[in-house]
Amino acid sequence: FSTAGRTVDTYFGKYAVTAALERRLGDRWTLGGAVGSTVTGALNLDGAISNVSPGPLAAVTASFRPLDEGDIAPFLLLTGSAAASVAWTRAPAGGPSSTLSAFDLRLGVVAGKTIAHVVTPYVLARAFGGPVFWSIAGQSVTGTDANHYQVGAGVSVRVGRVDFVAEGVPLGELGIVAGAGLAF
Repeated sequence: FSTAGRTVDTYFGKYAVTAALERRLGDRWTLGGAVGSTVTGALNLDGAISNVSPGPLAAVTASFRPLDEGDIAPFLLLTGSAAASVAWTRAPAGGPSSTLSAFDLRLGVVAGKTIAHVVTPYVLARAFGGPVFWSIAGQSVTGTDANHYQVGAGVSVRVGRVDFVAEGVPLGELGIVAGAGLAF
């Protein structure tokens, strides 16, 4: 976060749940959206710890597959999203709450290979950025991510019309994702 010409590294961690809906537009394009909520979190700015309360989040997503999977060749998927979230923070001892707003634009690439029409391991890379607005002790601060990238891997498993996914991102902005999807 930056305020009054001073920049301070800040720990910001949160847990969230989302529900997403995607629609295929032909063989290569997908458009989608997601809504959800922050469940809980914490923000530590120079030793001043604030709890992050639940708040809404939403995203618009798109993907394009420029390379189809072949017998040997992997698939290649390009992704993009725009997201926003709002939550409120409060010191553990109480006091007034402060609004925490975050915005994100994200571009990514995913490459993978399906095995036996069931298991799809993949690798991913993403670049992103966006501002975070917050106030502490009545003073407005702005921030952004320390790392504007992610590098990781995941696996998707298809059982009938249901997909299960697990993803780990150990480089850049750290993350763990688990989910399930149903094809209509």
